[in-house]
Amino acid sequence: DIVISYTFLDLEGIMGNYHPDFLHGADSYYSEQIIWEIRQNEYDVMSITDIDIELNDNFATAFFTLTFDEQTTQEPSAEFGDMSYFYREYDDWKICGKNFTQP
Repeated sequence: DIVISYTFLDLEGIMGNYHPDFLHGADSYYSEQIIWEIRQNEYDVMSITDIDIELNDNFATAFFTLTFDEQTTQEPSAEFGDMSYFYREYDDWKICGKNFTQP
């Protein structure tokens, strides 16, 4: 779970939820890892609430409320939408990004 990994500053645990071919805009898997390092340095607390999931075969889009400290957004948003897009591979869901191409 990303929130638990975030709480314990477990970057490897967070990235374990990502598909290795993640692509969101111009951000790759490695770019996303840097984004998470920045988030962990900027914000003490993260929460995800009000989750709704839309399924489409092996893809899913998660809609939720994301809060970092006191900053709240409705996802997917232009700022943080990177965590909203999933791909199922071998019965395992991974965050893939909006611009992911199925392998």
